[in-house]
Amino acid sequence: MATLSGRTIASSYTELLKTTSSSGVTSSLDTVQDGDATDSALQISSAAVKSTGTLTSTGNFDVATDKLTVNATSGNTAVAGTLDVTGQITGNVTGNVTGDVKATDGTSVLDSGTDGTDATFTGTATKADQLSTARNIELTGDVTGNVNFNGTADVDIASTLSNTAVTAGTYGSATASPRFTVDAKGRITGVSEVTITGGGGGGGGGSDATSIQGVAVSSTDPTTDGEALVYTGSEYEAVAVVKDANAVSTNTASKVVKRDSSGNFAAGTITAALTGNASTATAWATGRDVALTGDVTGTATGVDGSGNVSIASTLANSGVTAATYGDANTVAQVVVDAKGRVTTATDVDISITASQVSDAGTAATLNAADANWNANKIQGRDVASSAPSDGQTLSWNNSASQWEPTTGSATNANQLQGRDIQNVAPNDGESLIWDNGNSRWSPAAINIVTDTTPQLGGNLDVNGQDIVSTSNADIEIAPDGTGATVFKGNTNAGAIKLNCESNSHGQTIIAQPHSAAVTNTLTLPAGSDQEIVGTTATQTLSNKTITGLVIGTDVQAYDADTTKNDVSNSWTAAQQGNTQTAAFSALSSGVLDFDTYQNFVITLGAGANGFTNPTTDAGNTGQTGVIVLIQDSSASTATWTSDYKNVGGSAPTLSSGSAKVDVLPYIIQADNTILLGAPQLDFS
Repeated sequence: MATLSGRTIASSYTELLKTTSSSGVTSSLDTVQDGDATDSALQISSAAVKSTGTLTSTGNFDVATDKLTVNATSGNTAVAGTLDVTGQITGNVTGNVTGDVKATDGTSVLDSGTDGTDATFTGTATKADQLSTARNIELTGDVTGNVNFNGTADVDIASTLSNTAVTAGTYGSATASPRFTVDAKGRITGVSEVTITGGGGGGGGGSDATSIQGVAVSSTDPTTDGEALVYTGSEYEAVAVVKDANAVSTNTASKVVKRDSSGNFAAGTITAALTGNASTATAWATGRDVALTGDVTGTATGVDGSGNVSIASTLANSGVTAATYGDANTVAQVVVDAKGRVTTATDVDISITASQVSDAGTAATLNAADANWNANKIQGRDVASSAPSDGQTLSWNNSASQWEPTTGSATNANQLQGRDIQNVAPNDGESLIWDNGNSRWSPAAINIVTDTTPQLGGNLDVNGQDIVSTSNADIEIAPDGTGATVFKGNTNAGAIKLNCESNSHGQTIIAQPHSAAVTNTLTLPAGSDQEIVGTTATQTLSNKTITGLVIGTDVQAYDADTTKNDVSNSWTAAQQGNTQTAAFSALSSGVLDFDTYQNFVITLGAGANGFTNPTTDAGNTGQTGVIVLIQDSSASTATWTSDYKNVGGSAPTLSSGSAKVDVLPYIIQADNTILLGAPQLDFS
């Protein structure tokens, strides 16, 4: 093909096919190429078609079994007779075709030559050496130029082609087919390579190719002279090539608008509904509202980008009450959120304690002895340090810029900072104290040294300290009239603790508990120094008289009705030894307590009941008594350990039967030796 300014027509439309021969189809096999001069696996001549790759058909491939020969050495498939294709060829065809290829109606499509490489095509070919009618090719728009062309020789067209987004380079090879992306103007904007999996469709004569290099061809027939096959993203389709005759300089229906020599559209203005993004614009097609929300609100309406926009914004309320906070007597206390906004504000009274004053000389000093403040300023203005005389008042000396004691008439103040002052004369040493109950300032003594009649306004808390005196002076508590000094109880009953001189020991006088319900008066004894008689103390009583008691009546006479272990005693009443009555299960490990009990009445449990060695028999030699055993509702037995000695060395056999009663006498012979007598059985 002829070169057009360094490019061929086919190279401008990569999807067009050509041969490597500059003379078109000749008697020699030439490789079929695309517009970028990329070789395909198909070679053609005026007499033959040859595939150097794999031949693939998506239809049926029918061959009579006696007509197909495979050369195992070279890998070629030979057909001895006629190869009839009744459908589509599927699979690969490699090697040379040595027979004829016919269409389904029997007409010859490919007449093979003597060497299998040259062939003659009959029928309608998709490619030809010459167009039946010469055409004037005019390039307009992105590519401009024109030439009269009939296909017999190459022609040159001086053309100008604008660049697209595609990267310049070589695409496609013997193993990869290029795949392109084109824009609406048919220009290549993107390219990639697809691995070749099979050859095109046969290509010549009357064969019906449905794909090219593995890419499907549209089944829609071309309708306009000069249409070319163009890849549309999924298949090749017949598309009309824009001719100069179809390009105009005005906006005309069904026509393409030309570009002028500067590359601009000759029509000046394109009247169409365009889609896509413009690189720049003077305004938006539709104005939009721009709104501020959240902490700041505001709206601008109809914003179309044609000019700057100003939005009147409003900061949202934070929740704080709008007001002025803080004054000479209060501090403004504020709460700030994470965005720096004040959300709450309150006034807090200023409170300064004596311990917080570190530089007393600049404002005031505290006399710790009488708890009075000595102010050297009033509302930030100095007060003269000279002591006032009786009757003087503070007056402002403007020249000295200070308050000074002044003799003369003065106006009685009845308020301080807007708060009332009680209209009574103060006593010497008294200070103005705020009386919250009457909402006023009142004179009162706050120095208990100078106050001759101080009174507590509430409970006195010693706060872990002592009430002490000096110079061996007494501490006196003097109730008025018949009043008493009461030591109240709290968790415990009221108590007075009297310590020793070293305060390391103490004796407590304590009242009876509430549960005793006692209200009485204890009078201390008269006489010289003495001790109070105690219930547990060892003391000698002297000069004590017990009145109203009769010996032998109210008080038993000495040695009357008592027994002695060294003489004979006569009993005038029955005597009972201490007896334990219990179930065997209540005993601790089957042990009888001979220290506490003399007789035992034990109800046995079911089965064996084992009496084990006691320790309480020690020191009780000669003690006698009985052990009464009561049968359970079922058969019960008793066993005895080594401290118990049985008659004849054999444990007694008990009677059987529900609630049967047996009696065993015993005597403690010595420590660890308890003699059991013969049982008396079956008391029922």
